[in-house]
Amino acid sequence: MKQSMMKKMAALALGVCMAAALAACAAGPDSANAPADVQILNPIVEYATLAEAEAAAGFTFTLPAQLPACYENGMISVIHNELMQMVYPNGDAELTLRKAEGSEDISGDCNEYAETKEVSISAADGTSYTVTLKDANGKANVVTWADQEYTYSITVNPGQEGMGEADLLALAAAIIM
Repeated sequence: MKQSMMKKMAALALGVCMAAALAACAAGPDSANAPADVQILNPIVEYATLAEAEAAAGFTFTLPAQLPACYENGMISVIHNELMQMVYPNGDAELTLRKAEGSEDISGDCNEYAETKEVSISAADGTSYTVTLKDANGKANVVTWADQEYTYSITVNPGQEGMGEADLLALAAAIIM
């Protein structure tokens, strides 16, 4: 009788071990044991031309005909097929122009600035737009605005020295046209 009880206990213990092993296998690999070659897809896709980026985003983007000195050779990209951006490097400085559907702030700049103000600028057709301008130490870093369908932003050296307010507003006016 004692032997029969021992066999039953051994079978039960073996069954519990097998169930635990099956449960561990069914749970799948955790992130610590994930293969090293797994890659996260980059939501930013660069394009060679503005037309290609516009096709991917599904809307057009009017870029300024003239940029401030030293900003050239821009890189155009689309993020999540929703936001189009043109980034112009200048050594350690950077000028970024963005456009997306909606009305949210798409600047990507979360810095706190000494001054935030609303300024009115006019398009070539006489339409007036209110833009939000953020600056520090007399230099503007961010301008954002929206029309009925799209939201826009221009950032210059986020958190660092910006550019003259008039220059940044002129860029915004050139995009508004």
